[in-house]
Amino acid sequence: MSYDDGTIQAAATELYDEHRTIDALLRRLGYATARHELVELLDTLHGALHGHFAHEEYPGGLYQRLGALGEQNQAEVRKLVDEHFRMLAAVRGMSTRVKHDDEPLDVFQAEIAKLVTWLEDHETREHRLAKSATG
Repeated sequence: MSYDDGTIQAAATELYDEHRTIDALLRRLGYATARHELVELLDTLHGALHGHFAHEEYPGGLYQRLGALGEQNQAEVRKLVDEHFRMLAAVRGMSTRVKHDDEPLDVFQAEIAKLVTWLEDHETREHRLAKSATG
């Protein structure tokens, strides 16, 4: 565990392992070939994202530290938080559909590819915001 000195860099570094765990789940999702595997991975991803997003948003977390630096950062943080809710809903919805619908798996693989791109873009914007805030 790293020392948290209250800086944005310390908060971002603390979240690095969570990003790696999420990235590994996303890679596994891309190779899933059975419904039960997709459901398990989507449910695991939902839990990992929920915990990760809470960690970013908690008092003293990365987002609070970024938002404290000014109005521009606050607007960007609000956008990122909004995406957290939409991402969680998308993953939960996809899991429910995989369980209960008869759509072919390739439909879900296409959606997963879009989700991966969305999450990667989200993470890139977080990193960019943290980097610009730390100079």
